[in-house]
Amino acid sequence: QISEDASFLSTPRALCYDDKKVKKPSKWTLGSLFDKFGLTNNVSTCITMKITSVNATKLCFSCGLPSFLISEDTSSELVEDSVGWEMFFQYLLKTGADAQLVTKAWVQNHYRWIVWKLAAIERRFPVFCGEYLTQNHVLKQLMFRYDLELKKSLRPPLRKILNRDMSSQRLMILCVSQIFPCSAVPKKKPDVRFIELTDGWYSILAA
Repeated sequence: QISEDASFLSTPRALCYDDKKVKKPSKWTLGSLFDKFGLTNNVSTCITMKITSVNATKLCFSCGLPSFLISEDTSSELVEDSVGWEMFFQYLLKTGADAQLVTKAWVQNHYRWIVWKLAAIERRFPVFCGEYLTQNHVLKQLMFRYDLELKKSLRPPLRKILNRDMSSQRLMILCVSQIFPCSAVPKKKPDVRFIELTDGWYSILAA
């Protein structure tokens, strides 16, 4: 359950595995999710299973639920009739967000991490499929981040470091959001592997 400020009122782990008395398997398959939890093999559920930190900004909503991921084969008419991250930028402005504070780049960045997080919650706790990754929840969390970061100037750790307002030696917990393939490594550094780290708000490259 999500409160009005987009924070979680209850712990999904407890709801999923204690109250529901569901034994946690070592690995879920798409078929086992449908069978175990009585999920419907619909479009939104299948799309949720495909969302990663790389393609999260390509997600579009229809009727409030995940509809499709934009690809080279996606028609322009389909995109125009759906809700993507650019529409959320317009929604923020309509709800009273200051156009001098919020930018399209800011919305696109946070849309990426919010969508990835909500999709990961639904995959990790299948009883919530179709309840967390919704158009309404994404908008609420964008509004929450706008109020916290842009209006109240409460910046997350990585932004403070990138702004040189906090030492990078400070203790923090980051998530590995992407591992780049060897082909992406510069030829001058063949033995170096690059990864992307995130605090859930911003990301940074590491080697």
